[in-house]
Amino acid sequence: MTAELIIFFVERNNFVRAGDSIAEVFNEEIPLQINQADSEILEAETALTHAQNTYNRYAQLVTLDAISRQNFDEAKANLESARARLENYRAKRAQLAIRQTRQVITAPINGEILRFYKQVGSYINAGTPVALIGNFDVLRFNMDFFNDTARLKIGQPVEVSFNDESFSKAYGSNYSAGNKANQTFNAKLIDISPPMTQAAEIRKLTWELDNTVGLLEPGFYEDAEIRSTLGKTCLTIPLNATFDNKNNFVYVVEDGTLKLREIVSGVSDKNFLEVVSGLNEGDIVITSSAEGLSEGLKVEVTLDEEAN
Repeated sequence: MTAELIIFFVERNNFVRAGDSIAEVFNEEIPLQINQADSEILEAETALTHAQNTYNRYAQLVTLDAISRQNFDEAKANLESARARLENYRAKRAQLAIRQTRQVITAPINGEILRFYKQVGSYINAGTPVALIGNFDVLRFNMDFFNDTARLKIGQPVEVSFNDESFSKAYGSNYSAGNKANQTFNAKLIDISPPMTQAAEIRKLTWELDNTVGLLEPGFYEDAEIRSTLGKTCLTIPLNATFDNKNNFVYVVEDGTLKLREIVSGVSDKNFLEVVSGLNEGDIVITSSAEGLSEGLKVEVTLDEEAN
């Protein structure tokens, strides 16, 4: 069925809740259907009058044994059927009258009006999109992870920050109170695929991000940083203690002599590097430039009092 859009109750960027009225339409076919319903009601009323008269006449005749009881029962059944048919047509017309008075399009979800697809005066069919509603309070994003994910757990909380502060809005959605350009967002890990129970070198991680401040919209963002908010105790060294591109080698002092030590490194926060293996707590590591140093070089170490 075709209807004409006659009014919008909302404007772009308005927030609506599920069930709120968005627009009203007029269906030009309903008046024709009402006329047809009026004709059906008139016919049903005539049929009911005839059935009532027949029943009244048969009710008198049956008392005089002028007709059979069966004929009387049939007249009674025809009367009840005529009454039901008339009530059905009247109910149908009442429904059409309600639809004619006001046909309202309502919001299916809570969200912000981002875009209108139709204008007042447009003709629309059932199922035609009228407006785009978006709720960006919670966003999801994916990333491919090529390293060991054994320490990642579903539900693990993290903080996400963007070094690029140019948050463009394709839909022009509103900003919420409390936002700031260098906003740090709370997120959590909701899926690891393939799961950790299956062997794989590359996994897709899915995160759910709290965007109630309204800074972000669905899109592509670069230069993001994800940091775990869970505390962790581990052995670390200054990042500048390593001197190869892979952060695999450091110089340590053993018995007054420099020794080259291979380590297995973990995560880094740009200042310190996690040491998974290769060093022990208390080892003395050279943190200055490795230029001019070589294995076997005799050194004398003096520890600062604060370090003691």
